[in-house]
Amino acid sequence: MLLFLLIALLHPGVAAWEIPNPLAKLKELKSAYNEFCDASIGTALCPQYYELFTGPCPIRRNPGARLAELVGEQFAGQAQVVPRIVDMLEYYVEQRPRRLISFHIAGDNGVGKTLMADLIAQALYVTPRCGYLYLNGYNYQGSDYDAVEQNRKALYRVIVDQLQRCPRSFIVVDEMQYMHADTLSVLQQFMDTTDYIVKPDGSKVLINEAILGFLSDFTGEGRTQGMSFEDLEQLVLRELRAAWKTDPRQVTLIQRTFPFASLSDDDIESIVKHFVTRKFPAEHFGGLVHKVTISDSAAKFARNKIRKAFPAENGRGASKWVVNNILSELKSHFRQMVAKTTDNSAFNAHVSFGNDKLLYEFEPVPSSKQEP
Repeated sequence: MLLFLLIALLHPGVAAWEIPNPLAKLKELKSAYNEFCDASIGTALCPQYYELFTGPCPIRRNPGARLAELVGEQFAGQAQVVPRIVDMLEYYVEQRPRRLISFHIAGDNGVGKTLMADLIAQALYVTPRCGYLYLNGYNYQGSDYDAVEQNRKALYRVIVDQLQRCPRSFIVVDEMQYMHADTLSVLQQFMDTTDYIVKPDGSKVLINEAILGFLSDFTGEGRTQGMSFEDLEQLVLRELRAAWKTDPRQVTLIQRTFPFASLSDDDIESIVKHFVTRKFPAEHFGGLVHKVTISDSAAKFARNKIRKAFPAENGRGASKWVVNNILSELKSHFRQMVAKTTDNSAFNAHVSFGNDKLLYEFEPVPSSKQEP
């Protein structure tokens, strides 16, 4: 019915049954739709109608390009693996492989694994909450028989329910190091089956259009610092085999592995600059601070402080230090500045370095550049 309706709308005066090959016509319409979406005029309308071709959870047309944009805006480090993750998303959308895609991201604590999963979901879906299922292995702990059986059933049920709602789901199992190997093994049937699984009631659930990702910290706190990328890949593979020790064959079912390295000094400085210049003006100061900048010397000073305070936490430690130190000082100086003014002037702020400390300066934005 939908096929005939589309043909009737786009080919007025032609009866649907007069079309020799309606399925071929639908493919032609889809191709025309894709060309329309590539034009700027179609961008605003595409999310509304793309569901006709992608099922109940609309997939963006170019998730790889969108992920690259999000990484540039919100992510630091992992330059060797980010292009491979982008390639995976492009392959998923362009090739429609008709088999579940599985991958594993592993690395030290605080290097961006969970953030990357969130960015993948944002890049994939028009509405991420529809297609993205996040599971934390911490909630599936237990090594005795009863706990393992209970966790296996719970894990199976929540994934099947998600796939029934949205066959093109992105499912992430975070903190998998907390899960018993026998609990993890229940996921084998999702990775080892080509098209669908059969529920106990005989109904079929399509699984060949989903993405299943595993995240883990089991490489250890600070264990990968200074390690070459090749050595890191071997370390992750060894740890992965240990996680699936009850059935080593499951390791071969994970199609892609993305080792996340410890963040470099440049990466830490990028995180500092991101928080100061992007997050602070957008999320604080009630719109009265238009722009915050930070000098290179100030970012280096902050990086050294972060390395001493959080030697292993990396990115998470960087954000904590910046919020607890730079943001708190900015707010203090801002309150002092506002107390001295009698109008609602807007300001630009700058963080610099001098006399072995960070310096904070505010200057009014010229009235001609203030938004009405």
